[in-house]
Amino acid sequence: IQEAEITADAAVVAKHACGDLTDGIIEKWAASESPLLVIMTCCQDKAADQPARYGLEQSEWTELCKASAKTNSAKDKDRSEGMRAMLRLDNARVDYLKRLGFEAKLTTTDKFPKGDVIVARRKKKV
Repeated sequence: IQEAEITADAAVVAKHACGDLTDGIIEKWAASESPLLVIMTCCQDKAADQPARYGLEQSEWTELCKASAKTNSAKDKDRSEGMRAMLRLDNARVDYLKRLGFEAKLTTTDKFPKGDVIVARRKKKV
């Protein structure tokens, strides 16, 4: 998908976009004319060594990415820490999309870890 052309009539759907693939897709979609982005974030710990995005400081980015790996932990305390980190990262992505002028929302689930879904749309031209 990093090399694919996103056309104006294409909806972008990405399931389990691991690491910074989520961020690359968001940036590529935002620069396109595609009307819809649906992306399930995943394995954010793999982005820990990447440059910080969305206005987060590098140290916070790295810490949140690493902590997000704990979503799979059997320990409730660790899993909760991982879910909070994942939520913080995904909310930063949604806020970024909103700052760019898109409609964006985050849907979460407690049914399984790493199930957050970001949906973004271009606002209808009036």
